[in-house]
Amino acid sequence: MSKKSFQPTVIAIIGGGRWARVIAKIVHSVTSKTVKIIIFSNLNNADMKKWVRENSFNRISIKRNYKNLKEREIDAAIIANASQDHEIAASIAIKNKIPVLIEKPVALSLAGIMELQELSKKNNSILYASNVFLFSQSINNFTNKIKGRRVNSIDFIWTDPSKETRYGEV
Repeated sequence: MSKKSFQPTVIAIIGGGRWARVIAKIVHSVTSKTVKIIIFSNLNNADMKKWVRENSFNRISIKRNYKNLKEREIDAAIIANASQDHEIAASIAIKNKIPVLIEKPVALSLAGIMELQELSKKNNSILYASNVFLFSQSINNFTNKIKGRRVNSIDFIWTDPSKETRYGEV
């Protein structure tokens, strides 16, 4: 007997910044044309709607308030809002038994991460964390080049100033 794969019909993306757009564009390109994508953006709603129109993403809709997530309406959620809001957004989805993928960082404290893990167990919900460094080809190449050398660890310094410009966007 084969296991049936999970086929979502509605995917929520919580966030309204550049990274939410990157994720939405990828989800839009790799999912079936029957999958609906809802982006919840409290602070950047108008710009997100404009971005959807300009890119003709007819399967993407924009809403404001993610606090009303319901299991019967959303099959999976990707959390890509401001880091300080990851924990609350994830906890709302988990309480509604919606599988969650959270962009780094999962929460701003170890206690927050542990609370989300417990909440996930209690609600029999799925909680995953994304780590973009795991998929960085440059880091993988560098790691392969230094194999066998006397290197115990590599520290990455990740900066994200509030006014940093990326791809012409602030």
